[in-house]
Amino acid sequence: MKSLKLVSLTTAISLLVLSTTAFAQDRTSYTNKVVNTTISTVIHPSANYSEVMFVGSSVDSNGNAHVTKLLVDPEEGLSKVVATYYVNIFNEYVGYGHITGGSDVIAVQGLLNTKINAGLTTDGSFGSLTYNAVKSFQASKGLSQDGVVGPNTWRALLQ
Repeated sequence: MKSLKLVSLTTAISLLVLSTTAFAQDRTSYTNKVVNTTISTVIHPSANYSEVMFVGSSVDSNGNAHVTKLLVDPEEGLSKVVATYYVNIFNEYVGYGHITGGSDVIAVQGLLNTKINAGLTTDGSFGSLTYNAVKSFQASKGLSQDGVVGPNTWRALLQ
């Protein structure tokens, strides 16, 4: 039964990424914004959304992508969208000397938590813990370990 629920959750996330990717590609502006998604119908009223997951989209030819924040009930295989963060991997460098606060940092922190279980607080503040987690992630992917999320690190985080 858990296997079936996991397949359902994976399918739901895949459909969510496909549908939000189509929506994102219609947007004309990817300016460092968060678009909160309001859900009028709760997927399941007694669901226990106990986990947070960040899912990245594919990157279009202009460098536009988005990161979706989901609340997940792993027991029931349910999820709901909380927010979507839009980024441009060619223009939005995150790290010391670049963007160190705001929605881009939240997206990076959330993806690091999902990808490598970094244990970061998704507070939108780029500090030493986020810096070290970025370097650790870069090392695990064979990337230059500069602690800055540029195009190559964004691509790896969004995969």
